[in-house]
Amino acid sequence: NLTYEQTSVKIEPGEFIFFYSDGLIRLKNRAGEEFGVGSTEVRFTRQHRAQPAAAAVSFFRSRRRIAELG
Repeated sequence: NLTYEQTSVKIEPGEFIFFYSDGLIRLKNRAGEEFGVGSTEVRFTRQHRAQPAAAAVSFFRSRRRIAELG
């Protein structure tokens, strides 16, 4: 019995929404620390000037490299 809130937002040209699951924020670095929501937001917003697809590809490549090193 879950309850969800419905919200509407206006997306301006050049803006996009990034959806992700908990698997992404639970990725650990070499020290065994989870990246969490804050780190995920910081890393993704660094890509904000790129086109959405390019930003997502760059973001996931960096996360994959970190996971492989972890």
